[in-house]
Amino acid sequence: MNNKNSTPNPLSIAIDRQIRFEEIDITGVMWHGHYPSLFEEARVAFGDIYGLSYEKFIEYRIAAPIVKLSIEYKMPLKFQDEVTIIATLYWSESLKFNFSYYILKNQKIATIANTTQVLTDMNGNLIFIPPNWIKNFLEQWKRGKLKNQYTLHNIIS
Repeated sequence: MNNKNSTPNPLSIAIDRQIRFEEIDITGVMWHGHYPSLFEEARVAFGDIYGLSYEKFIEYRIAAPIVKLSIEYKMPLKFQDEVTIIATLYWSESLKFNFSYYILKNQKIATIANTTQVLTDMNGNLIFIPPNWIKNFLEQWKRGKLKNQYTLHNIIS
């Protein structure tokens, strides 16, 4: 991003993992209710890389509940499948986190998902003004100081 007023490029990370036995159902495929855990693993990695770790949220007594989740299942995942989970955060002018997720199996898209998270205090009250540590993250992102860890163009194009 070059222009100070333009929207920053999305930030992405990727993690690799194997589908565990405990995640499959009686038909031998990953049970649909376990997919959000994969997204969570990717969000944790994202937070650790970009300074939005759960430790910070706990330290500052802020929650980031998911208020929207959508999942498209394109290909089943099975026991011991090796997958790559890509989490991408998109810029928002409002104080919310809009993530997309791609789960890749053999370099093919197996799952596409999206979440929206808002910020609240520990009593569930919405936060509209970012605390300084989140404000610093947003300012660095807007200025192009944060480097993207993963690019999807080779997979999706």
